Amino acid sequence: MSFTPDIRLFSCHYTSQQSCADQGRELQQVHFPENVKMTRVVCTGKLEEITLLKAFEDGADGVYVVGCPPDGCHNVKGSQRAAKRVQAVRSALGELGVEKDRIKMFFLQRGLHPEFVDVAQEMTEQITALGPSPF
Repeated sequence: MSFTPDIRLFSCHYTSQQSCADQGRELQQVHFPENVKMTRVVCTGKLEEITLLKAFEDGADGVYVVGCPPDGCHNVKGSQRAAKRVQAVRSALGELGVEKDRIKMFFLQRGLHPEFVDVAQEMTEQITALGPSPF
């Protein structure tokens, strides 16, 4: 049975800004996984736990957040707030008996760097190995 996971990415506007240039054509050229649906947010620090959980409710098999490096956040501590919220959702998933690795936080520099594509591919591989979401 072939399984292509539905993965949701919430990315800081500043981190993904260059990645979304030219309607995302650059992402296609560097082999960004098509199964990853990106939502750009003004700041990952504005993400709430309910938004992350809703992604699972809406059918995501995995969710990840990409924010600025903790010491280089455009909004000072936004990515640190996001990391705490991702950790809270990881804990909630664990309490429900669901794999915590279905949600992760990554800190990346601004712009279209290989790491931006690498984490998308990493999440795709990891969630593929875990299988479909139990929700």
